[in-house]
Amino acid sequence: MEGILCLKKGKIFIGIAVALLATISLSACGKSANASSDGDVGRIQKKGTLVVGIISSNPPYEFHTSINGKDKFRGSDVKLVKAISKKLGVKYQLKQMDVDGLLPALQAKKVDMLVTSLSPTPERKKAAEFSNVYYKSTAAITVRKTDFKKI
Repeated sequence: MEGILCLKKGKIFIGIAVALLATISLSACGKSANASSDGDVGRIQKKGTLVVGIISSNPPYEFHTSINGKDKFRGSDVKLVKAISKKLGVKYQLKQMDVDGLLPALQAKKVDMLVTSLSPTPERKKAAEFSNVYYKSTAAITVRKTDFKKI
């Protein structure tokens, strides 16, 4: 659980958060004619809100929960977004998306960055800049010992 442990180490976490913002928000959209001279970070600070695309059904990273009857986003990725927005001195807005809509939304500038479980495949790297991987997960199948030979 490397990624979750980093959340508890303040300076490392903030460093990762800033690196994540800097690399993903300056994605492969290139320099456009209407880009701010301050860059994307300056534009976000002037706007006052960091708009972040996430997948909301991937616990413990990002998921919905009901608190006092109100739907809330929770998880380690949400904590990361909060830390980044605090460091930038802006509010944040989370936009729930399905995985197929993440990169198109980033390219169309509907979101400033993505903070979600999205592996940097060669094809995806053509569409966006990725931060260093801050959490690696592995998949495994778990079965009862008595059923193992049957599978």
